[in-house]
Amino acid sequence: MIFFLMIARRVEKTCGSLFRIPPTVQFVQTNEINDELKCMIECEDATLDLQFSDGPAARGMERSRNQLLEENRRIARENVDKESQFFELRNRLLQLYHEGKQLKSVVEQLQENIPASNCHPPTLDTIQALLEAAAREAEDESEKIASDFLSSTINTEDFLEKFIGSRKDLHLRRVRAEKAAELMREQNRVPTTNVLPFSRFTSAGVEYQPPSLPNMGPVIGPPIGPVYGSPMPSYGTSQYLPYPTPQSTGGPISMPTPGL
Repeated sequence: MIFFLMIARRVEKTCGSLFRIPPTVQFVQTNEINDELKCMIECEDATLDLQFSDGPAARGMERSRNQLLEENRRIARENVDKESQFFELRNRLLQLYHEGKQLKSVVEQLQENIPASNCHPPTLDTIQALLEAAAREAEDESEKIASDFLSSTINTEDFLEKFIGSRKDLHLRRVRAEKAAELMREQNRVPTTNVLPFSRFTSAGVEYQPPSLPNMGPVIGPPIGPVYGSPMPSYGTSQYLPYPTPQSTGGPISMPTPGL
């Protein structure tokens, strides 16, 4: 309206000479304009709200808001319905957590109490004994199943299923026990060495030469014999003592007496 008022005033200035408006009419029009301006100023908020609410964008936003509110209400109802289930599962989780914590402490205590000697893997003797005991247990179980079948305690289908499974376990355990015993015999067996006959010739056809004795200094006593790979001793300038000469004739040899 202010814009229209400014246009009216400009038109009045330009066209005042052509269309002269009486002062009384001008005063009435001015009062009406003032009243409209006052109404617009006082009712500005309501007018703006009306203009925005009537627009297509405002209507679309209103529809989106209503849809979001309905969706939130639906989710809230579902959450309220699942509240009891949530608390039940939470209590179950807390219970399992405490049980797991207790089991962990028990296992740690058992590990501390186990001696160090029991931590080693079992020997073949232990394994064989356990397998034989398990085989006897399976055999007793199969005999019990057979006696139950003969006494009509179980039907044919149950008898076949249980008896075949028990006999299968029995034979498997026996085979494993025999295998463990065989491994034990192989470990306890003394290894034998095959002595090859001595040959003077090597594989290449060359005569074998024994290694020479190391030089250990002067030898006291007569030489034992020729040694392969060592020079023959010279008896002309030998450092060994000579043998005594034998007596040519008869009687016993008298030993010299010291000091005579």
